[in-house]
Amino acid sequence: MLAEYAQLRAYIQHYAPPGKRIEIVAGEWGYHSDETPNGLTFEKQAQYAARVFLLNLSAGMAFNIWFTWKDGTWSLKGVNNFGLLRFNGTELKPSYRALKTLASVLAGYTFQKRVALGDPAVYAFQFAKAGGQPAYALWTTGA
Repeated sequence: MLAEYAQLRAYIQHYAPPGKRIEIVAGEWGYHSDETPNGLTFEKQAQYAARVFLLNLSAGMAFNIWFTWKDGTWSLKGVNNFGLLRFNGTELKPSYRALKTLASVLAGYTFQKRVALGDPAVYAFQFAKAGGQPAYALWTTGA
């Protein structure tokens, strides 16, 4: 998605009126959780939620919208289980806790750069805060 964001920014820069800054918004992004054997677990949904918000921060998104606040009233094998809360609205899913933790840990920080570690499957993002120590977010898409 980072390559696609870069391509979109290039198009905007090429076609935007001179002096006009057009923001990109990441809207209605989400991953459904599905408790079937081949589905996305709650924990995996939480990992993906944190990763997509970190990636969007690194890409300079104006803001991010998660689809949706809570699981829907209908479900076809997890098709409408995108929420951060279960259908009943009272049970927090791990994705809620992951995003809440991410927001609280990175409060006041701004994205600085991706730190190259020699493996494209390893993501290491550096964040900075005025007068504070840098913070890092790391994960891998590899083994």
